[in-house]
Amino acid sequence: MAIPLRNVYYLLCYAWDHLEARELVATDAAHLLGDRAENLVAHVLCQGVQRLARQGLDHGYVGHEVELAGVRGKLLVGDTVKKCLLPAGRTACLVDELTVDVPHNRVLKAAMRRLTSLATVDLILRARLRRQLEYFARVSDVALDAAAFRPVQLHRNIARYGFLLDVCRLLLRSLVPDPSTGEQKFHAFTASDQAMGSLFEDFLFHFFRREQDVLEVSRTKIG
Repeated sequence: MAIPLRNVYYLLCYAWDHLEARELVATDAAHLLGDRAENLVAHVLCQGVQRLARQGLDHGYVGHEVELAGVRGKLLVGDTVKKCLLPAGRTACLVDELTVDVPHNRVLKAAMRRLTSLATVDLILRARLRRQLEYFARVSDVALDAAAFRPVQLHRNIARYGFLLDVCRLLLRSLVPDPSTGEQKFHAFTASDQAMGSLFEDFLFHFFRREQDVLEVSRTKIG
């Protein structure tokens, strides 16, 4: 018998150690989710991104090379000389600019765009995601792949992104090429005994570590 998606979501919250995200799936969301795991992923991103938007998307400092009169930021001596800027009283400098175009926002945008292109995702959820993409208008478009995650550096100030980035990783792992068309389609992790077995193992570990203090909880690797 298939596990209800709402229950799968609670497993994920424990397995990833993000219990604060338990309320992202509304009790009345069953009609949107149906029995498709991709709807669960889309719904969670919708809810999480809406919360982020209310709080304000994270900004970060990104270095940009600019030509200007005088010196600001870090002087790029090599570029200044190569471009013959000094006779005109100008320099090439690397200037830090506060921007919303940071790696973790790019990953979220890439995941949302990918979900809007999946025909198996509920139409209402796709429409919501398209509207929410407006929050990311000044964020660069990147492909949802392993390379998009490499520059992401989570720290205390952006811990609120942690769970949603885990959801994006789950989406990436669930995308497989269609042999007939070559296009990516969503392969439900809930249909994989191996994936669900691993998820349940992680759930048990974090559940017993959090919910009781009698037994010592640890992991043992075999082989």
